[in-house]
Amino acid sequence: MDTKLATTNIRLSQWNAIIQDRIHSGLTVDEYCEDKDITRNMYYYWLRKVKEAAIEACPETFAELCPTEIISDVESGSAFSPQMIIRANNLTIEVNGNTPQMVEYIMNVVYLLILYRIVREIK
Repeated sequence: MDTKLATTNIRLSQWNAIIQDRIHSGLTVDEYCEDKDITRNMYYYWLRKVKEAAIEACPETFAELCPTEIISDVESGSAFSPQMIIRANNLTIEVNGNTPQMVEYIMNVVYLLILYRIVREIK
């Protein structure tokens, strides 16, 4: 790996941490930048660079979603008993299966949702 690429990757990593810190701080971009002595232009420049890197790193895959009829537990007569429950903020994922493949699939979906959120914030 050449020096310029290594330096860029280090800066991307540092700015990714800064951007995540700003998001979790609850402050506006202007408030955060003033508090951390960062120019607003620098923040948005690196936000764009981090998003571009995230998009490049994300493989272009599509999952076909097929609508199905939903049968509630009450109607079916059996209670749903998830083997795995993931909770984060306002999101709850309940899964009836905990194979390594299922966990990996769910983690990939969550990762793509996070990337989507980051890209959406940039626009």
